[in-house]
Amino acid sequence: MKGLGVVYITRSPPLITSVLVVVATPQFRGLLRQYFPQRTDQSQHRREDLDAVAAELDSRPRKTLDWETPAERLANLLATAS
Repeated sequence: MKGLGVVYITRSPPLITSVLVVVATPQFRGLLRQYFPQRTDQSQHRREDLDAVAAELDSRPRKTLDWETPAERLANLLATAS
């Protein structure tokens, strides 16, 4: 994806933790702001609410995919490959 980078950081024992850092485009940050205004305390949201927002954003058609959703594009690619 152009303009989107993901960095996965894992710390070694005794601090066995994982951190996912997403560097998003201004457009993506704008989409997130529709759901979570700036300075929103994310710890106040339930995991189910965050998952629902992620599912809604993931199901949006993409111009870069000729207005297909990522799931539709994947289904088409898998159908073509088999």
